[in-house]
Amino acid sequence: MDTGSPADIEHDLEFVSRIRLPDQSELSTLNAQIIRRLKSYGNISLIPGHAKATLVLHAVQRQCKGIGLLQDLHIDQLTSRYESGLLTLCDNAVKDMDFSQIMLISQFWKQREDGPVVPTILTGPCLYRIMNNIEEMYAISMAPTSAGNPDKVYMNYASIIQSSGSGKSRLVDEVAKYVFTIPFNVRTGAEAKNGAYPPPDSEIRNLLTEWGNFKSNTQIYRNYLCFLVALFECTAAELDAVVGWKDPSGDHPAVWRRHLAQPGKRDNLYMRVQTQAEEIIKILERDVPDVAEIQDRPKSSVSNHVARAQSALKTLLNKIPGDAHGIKVLVYFDEAHVLADAWMNRVNDREVQQLVPLDLLVRAISDREMDLVSSHMRTVYSIPRSREYLRSGYSSEPILAEAAARQLHSWRTQQGSSDPDPTLAILNDNLAHDLLSRGEIGEAVGRLLLIQARDRASLNTYGEENINFSRAVPVVAFIEALFPKNIADEFLDSYPDNLPVRKDSLTLREAYEDAVINFTHFVKWADDSAPTQEAALGAYIRHAAAICRNNAPMADAFIPILWKRNSTLCPESMTGLILQFKLRTVAGGAAAYAITQEQLPKPMFPASVDKQRPYMTMVMDLGVSPSPSLLAQTPTNADSKGAHARKAQLEKSKYAPGVSTDQQSSPSKATIQSAPTRKLHHRRSVHPRYGIYVCGCSPSVYAVIDESERSKYKHIIRNGDLLGEHPRQDKDSLSGVRRQKPFVFEGPESWHWLLCKASKKHGEEDKGHGLDTEHADAAYIILGNLVGGEDVS
Repeated sequence: MDTGSPADIEHDLEFVSRIRLPDQSELSTLNAQIIRRLKSYGNISLIPGHAKATLVLHAVQRQCKGIGLLQDLHIDQLTSRYESGLLTLCDNAVKDMDFSQIMLISQFWKQREDGPVVPTILTGPCLYRIMNNIEEMYAISMAPTSAGNPDKVYMNYASIIQSSGSGKSRLVDEVAKYVFTIPFNVRTGAEAKNGAYPPPDSEIRNLLTEWGNFKSNTQIYRNYLCFLVALFECTAAELDAVVGWKDPSGDHPAVWRRHLAQPGKRDNLYMRVQTQAEEIIKILERDVPDVAEIQDRPKSSVSNHVARAQSALKTLLNKIPGDAHGIKVLVYFDEAHVLADAWMNRVNDREVQQLVPLDLLVRAISDREMDLVSSHMRTVYSIPRSREYLRSGYSSEPILAEAAARQLHSWRTQQGSSDPDPTLAILNDNLAHDLLSRGEIGEAVGRLLLIQARDRASLNTYGEENINFSRAVPVVAFIEALFPKNIADEFLDSYPDNLPVRKDSLTLREAYEDAVINFTHFVKWADDSAPTQEAALGAYIRHAAAICRNNAPMADAFIPILWKRNSTLCPESMTGLILQFKLRTVAGGAAAYAITQEQLPKPMFPASVDKQRPYMTMVMDLGVSPSPSLLAQTPTNADSKGAHARKAQLEKSKYAPGVSTDQQSSPSKATIQSAPTRKLHHRRSVHPRYGIYVCGCSPSVYAVIDESERSKYKHIIRNGDLLGEHPRQDKDSLSGVRRQKPFVFEGPESWHWLLCKASKKHGEEDKGHGLDTEHADAAYIILGNLVGGEDVS
């Protein structure tokens, strides 16, 4: 142990060797965390010396538990004994923003080998982080500067919201090794029968949920107080029977945790808690039998039990060793939503609307999102301070994706030949509430087709014995599964479309003869790195394809390809398929959507790469439909080319009312770009590109779509297109829908109530067929019953 302390510090204050400190990077992180914690107390420089030293030592102790500092050291005793030395040390540390010398105070390290185990970063980052967050919230709420400042006040409870199976129970159970914890699991009996773990504490659950049926909030509050009285008193009494509890050097939270894990100990304790709580309630009901009287004088009916609960808690705290400034007792309720549901059953819809002031769409989204989190493995990433919504999604989980693929295959084998693919049915159900925009719908359909083709290629390659959808699939097999034979053969036999054909030119089939893909799910990218060879390597290893960032130029998705199956896994071995998803009613043409890897924000291959590597591009223009669907498009400019085209089509339309455009021939087609016939001025290392443009969404262009599914795909793609889905596509019927004003545009259906009477100029006739914006001296006449039920004209 070093005693080489600064001269101005008392000799009794000793320090350990600096070898105990972490490396410089972690030390900088710890210093920053300590500074942030001190700032939460206010202006630390204005706090008096002794109080300042106490706060600094407490912050260092709490933030540095990961490097082994004792957590049961009494800071008050330390500052009292070494006051003058610590004041100087703490002042210097705050001034220099370097707390390393404080970390080396020997009292923080004494009895380390025999003392309690503390969580470190190596124990688990989640555990380390949650304990730091809990203690930081507690410290901020207890600081003097928090009084009257709502931004710095935390309640003494928190929620852990995450998907089932993500480790919430395990996380809090690990916390119980370091903080004295009273655990409850109140999951329902039905979940327990299905094998959910850990098992529930049924007696406590039944007791607490039964109280949720009471009509009086005061009665519920009173009963919960009685429960807390019984809980703290029974737990304090139980500590006397815990083996090893009175050992001063023992790891007390872990000793208590092991005690409850012994057969019967936890059940017996909670049975005593239940019995005692019910007895206390009976005594209270005998003294105040009338519920109405309880509501009339709530304070007097529960004041004695508030004091009794506080006293029982103090008795329990005194039996638990540890720092008086830190958290000594943690009570947690696993599956706590069961208690919330019991309370919600007694709240009417109006009260719920007041509690959750959201419009119907937002509520629908929120409810659906929470259902996906609670029952469908969706991960919660963050909940904002407002608590009005959450951020969630599906992370890259290769094992979960493989399990989902096998479940889908099982459903496919069980369904009838006329039933739609289960993935299509799931997508259709989830789009029934208009929760996605049209662009998002197109991308979802495109990804669905690719996943289906990948699964089918796996079965075609390996058969249905020992199914494993995470095995790599040949690129050729994938293309043959995605497209009908005529399109697949044409694409596979095509040459690069950016290079003239030479004797040594290779067809796609030849170039990708030994290439494989391996994706079972899609992952969202936040930057432009998705199509790069480095990202391709990482995604390939995780069995993932990429969804490019929002509004990314040229690329909407990217599927990584290992060019040579037996080559070393490295960036130089990777290439890929760059995808665009379109949902346009009129085909844009292959040339309009040309994709060039060199023009991506981050090219797939670095400019320094000399060796040619092929890549593929695919445009999936899914929304193309027969031309009469122009009738259903919302005009935005009466003088635009599109508007004139619609007018001309209206005149030529011969479809009778009630005749659907579904009866017309499909415009679906696939275009494979031909190799250029003239010599192009490329650098020699240009990478060969094999491109295909697919127009439509039907069995004629996608082999994974069955004829019986044609209408369902059409319905999904037209989802959100109000006029496009209207059953009568004739001019008069669509005009009637427009007159209901689901939207406003420059046309008579929107402005029939505002008759524009333009003055005559140069012999022009009066115009009364719409809104005239060309003449400043137009006279406007409002027609119809607009106010007071009277005609205004």
